[in-house]
Amino acid sequence: QLRSTSGKWFAVEENAAPLRDQKNKITGMVVVFHDITERLKLWEALQKERELALVTLQSIGDGVITTDVDGRIVYINPTAEQLTGWNSRDAESHPIETVLTLRDEFGASSIATSVQKALSEEQAAIDLGQAALLSLSGEKYIVEHNIAPLRDKTKKVIGGVLVVHNVTDRHKLMKQLSYQATHDSLTQLINRIGFELRLDKTLKSAALNSGVQHVVCYMDLDQFKIVNDTCGHSAGDELLRQVAALLKVQVRKGDTLARLGGDEFGLLLESCAVDNAVEITQKILKQVESFRFVWEDKTFSVGISIGVAPIDGTPGCTVAKVLSTVDQACYIAKSKGRNQLHIYQPGDDESSRWHNEMQWVPHIHRALDEGHFILFAQPIASIGSREEKCEHYEILLRMKDNRGNMIAPGSFLPAAERYGLMPTLDRWVVGKAIDMLAEAWKKDPSFEVSTFGVNISGAVLSDNALLRHVKHTLDAHGLPPSLLCFEITETVAIANFSHANRFVNELKEMGCRFALDDFGSGFASFSYLKTLPVDYLKIDGSFVRHLTENPVDLTMVEVINQLGHVMGLETIAEFVETQEVLDALQRLGVDYAQGYFIGKPLPLHEVCYSREGRTGDKKLTKLA
Repeated sequence: QLRSTSGKWFAVEENAAPLRDQKNKITGMVVVFHDITERLKLWEALQKERELALVTLQSIGDGVITTDVDGRIVYINPTAEQLTGWNSRDAESHPIETVLTLRDEFGASSIATSVQKALSEEQAAIDLGQAALLSLSGEKYIVEHNIAPLRDKTKKVIGGVLVVHNVTDRHKLMKQLSYQATHDSLTQLINRIGFELRLDKTLKSAALNSGVQHVVCYMDLDQFKIVNDTCGHSAGDELLRQVAALLKVQVRKGDTLARLGGDEFGLLLESCAVDNAVEITQKILKQVESFRFVWEDKTFSVGISIGVAPIDGTPGCTVAKVLSTVDQACYIAKSKGRNQLHIYQPGDDESSRWHNEMQWVPHIHRALDEGHFILFAQPIASIGSREEKCEHYEILLRMKDNRGNMIAPGSFLPAAERYGLMPTLDRWVVGKAIDMLAEAWKKDPSFEVSTFGVNISGAVLSDNALLRHVKHTLDAHGLPPSLLCFEITETVAIANFSHANRFVNELKEMGCRFALDDFGSGFASFSYLKTLPVDYLKIDGSFVRHLTENPVDLTMVEVINQLGHVMGLETIAEFVETQEVLDALQRLGVDYAQGYFIGKPLPLHEVCYSREGRTGDKKLTKLA
């Protein structure tokens, strides 16, 4: 450093040389100073930048590897050292493929080729995607990597730089999330999403190779609800786990067993003929039938219903269509009783009937949403010895199609019963009927109608909300409770006896009436009849329709009529369609008759607001 007289310092390079005379005698010295202050500053700045670059490379979270133009290692940073297991000094001058061991999803390595391509073709950067990196210690990492050429100031390629980003944790998380998305957490089986994905893959394979047959099965536990309701959801969960373990043992290696939801399981048998599938499902039936589930001090036997459908590469076959088909087959098996199997075959009449029922489900929902359900009322005439001026009606449900045509309940009610829509329809009918009767009662409290019968299914007998609604509405409108007569079929009352008894008693206390519908269809009902406080017995129409031709039917009607009268109940005969049947009923002493010979159903609003509509039928007027 050189200091000037002004006190300023300069960075200099100095050279000194002696001065000589002609005789080569040293006569003095000459000193030459070269100012390098700016050059020194530039060098120091470069050093700082180099140190900063090295610190950055040392600290960066990604692995960085540089090579020369021949693809040999020049430098690797600490992260790359950790990933590869090599230290920088040992790795130097080695080919990159020796230090960096990468495998793609097929187990192949192409890193050397990729580096050579980046260097020779001088591309700006090549994204090499995801691969597995194997370190010297045998540890495996999942990495994303890319490579770019290094250039000097003349743009000449002097090497390459490879950046390796460790995504192992992210890969594990994504794998876990993917597993959770396609597996059931309770049983660890494939879930519905995963099952549908595999089924879709199988369908595509079947379309390309029609000579290979596959089979799909739909399985539904028969007694799961009893366990769940009796012992709670913890017991139900444990039952599902044990059944899942039982099913796993019965299926072949490579088959797909899934829990589709609730107590339903799916089984995809690839490269399997129907006969083999039947053998497998028969084994499942036997195992489940012999299985006993024990929870605390209770032991349960369970059953399983299985639907089976082949997959043969039929064009246009979709996942939804296959699952719908096998679901129908399972429902058919379930309708046959516990531990049953049903195999779907093209042209299966039973499956076609179930399919047709299923088509009604969206129509029912749309009719509820768009107001296409209409209430009708069919007259019930007094035919007994006593004269009665008041009229009786049974409220009936009809659906209106898009063209305004009326659809009989026999078309859509089986589907409503099968697919659990009856509670919704029952609530709508009861609510609508009460509202319409209350409005008519306000306008004319003197209209001469004694009772309107309203049918309810077993599904709403335990519905406290419906009970509260009936009570509240009757109180709010001041409607006489005796105006309503709830009709419960005999078989429903027996199957849900405790709920039916409570439902009947609570509304009877308010003054509502009750009729036991289709009486005689279940012979066990005679003992139950003593404890159900009903007002009417409706004699099953299957006995009434042909009583003039069949002595057994005539005797049945006579016995039911006498039984009802002994117990102080009034009797109603359904399906009265001829004068001869009506005459026979009058001779037997039946109290009321209902049927097309008595009167056809009329819209409820006409019955409520039109006196002419209520008395326009000549036969009804005459009989009343």
